[in-house]
Amino acid sequence: MGSSEVLDVIGIAKTFGTLPSDVIGLDPSDSYTRYCFDESCAYIYNMMQPDKDGKTKTPRFREEEKRNSKTNNPGLDLFLSRENKQKQ
Repeated sequence: MGSSEVLDVIGIAKTFGTLPSDVIGLDPSDSYTRYCFDESCAYIYNMMQPDKDGKTKTPRFREEEKRNSKTNNPGLDLFLSRENKQKQ
């Protein structure tokens, strides 16, 4: 499962009123892994909820950054983008 697919898991869990760890079928006897996964999903979900000013945060996933990257190096991409802006 890719990182951004966790949003689908969170949505399914909310729709059916179950835990995200149940949605992906984590072993029921592995309680610590289930807890960590569920806690991570809760963090992502809560981060996307509006704050008191109505603002939300959009989660960023490494896979998306790599797809948008020309070099797979965020620092180098930033440097090159600044360099290109200066040339224009």
